[in-house]
Amino acid sequence: TSGTVKSHKPRHTVFCWGTFGGATVKLQASPDGVEWFDVAALTFTAKGEATVELGEGVRLRGVISGGTGASLNLTVV
Repeated sequence: TSGTVKSHKPRHTVFCWGTFGGATVKLQASPDGVEWFDVAALTFTAKGEATVELGEGVRLRGVISGGTGASLNLTVV
């Protein structure tokens, strides 16, 4: 699980790349930093990008599951 960032605008582009090794990367959002929800449109199993609309002030983080030898990057802009 990555560190968290706070959304400062409604629309974001998300980039994911690296060595997946069978891993899955999900973007999660939270209104309070305690309860986390998968952002349905943003699950990566290979290099990719996607655009998502979320409310301002929402907290975001990336979560990696499965795979072996994964070395991944997730950037939200």
